[in-house]
Amino acid sequence: MNNDEIDSNAIEGSTLDYWLTEQVVADQDRIERLQKRGVVITNMGREEQEALNLNRCLDAYEKLLASKTELSEEMILRLHYVLLSKIEGYEKYRGVWRPVNVMIRGSSHVFPHHAEVQSLMRNLLAWYKENEKLVQPVELAAKFHTKFTIIHPFADGNGRMARLLMNYILQLNGFPFTNIPLRRRSLYMRTQAAGNRGEQKPFVLFLADEITKQNKRLKTR
Repeated sequence: MNNDEIDSNAIEGSTLDYWLTEQVVADQDRIERLQKRGVVITNMGREEQEALNLNRCLDAYEKLLASKTELSEEMILRLHYVLLSKIEGYEKYRGVWRPVNVMIRGSSHVFPHHAEVQSLMRNLLAWYKENEKLVQPVELAAKFHTKFTIIHPFADGNGRMARLLMNYILQLNGFPFTNIPLRRRSLYMRTQAAGNRGEQKPFVLFLADEITKQNKRLKTR
C-alpha cells in the first residue's frame, strides 16, 4: 500500500486516509478466505471496495508490466474489470466499453456518444502504436492520458484507468511510476480541462514536472 493508490482514489473523491486504506488492504486476504467459504461480506462501503480494487488492479498491472504486455483492448478491459469489481450498481459496466452516455457534474464538456467508443479506442491504440517509437515517452504518456479521458470509454473509473495506463507507458520506457499528489488536484484538473479544449501541452508539462520530482525523491531514498 502506498500514497500512489490513495492519491489516485482521492483525486476521484475518496475520503479514506492512509491508515484506513492500509487497514482495508491488510484485511484483503482474510476477506477473500471468508468469501471462498461462502461468507457474504455486506458491511464494506464503496470507498473500501475501491481501495481493495485499486490494490488488486496494481497487482495485475505489475504482472502485465513484468511480461511487457503491449497495450491492447483486451489488456485495458482486463484491468478495468478488476477496478470495478463488486462496486454496487456497476457490475454490468466492468470490463466493457461504456454502453451509456456519460457526463461530469459541473463540466460543460460533451463526451462522445457511447456507440463511438470502441472505434475511438481502437483509433487511440492505433495512434499509440504509430507514435510509440516516434514521440518522446513522457509526451506520449501524457497525450495518451488526455486522449483517453476525452473519450471517457468507461461508465466509471476513467481517471484511475487513465493514470494507470499513463504510468504503464512511462514504465515500459524506463521511467518511474509517477503519482499525481492530491495536493495538486486542482492544477491537474485544470490541465484536463485544457485537454478537453484540445490544448495538450499543459498536461505534458505538468507530468514532466511530476516525473522530475519523483526522480529526486527516488535519489534521496
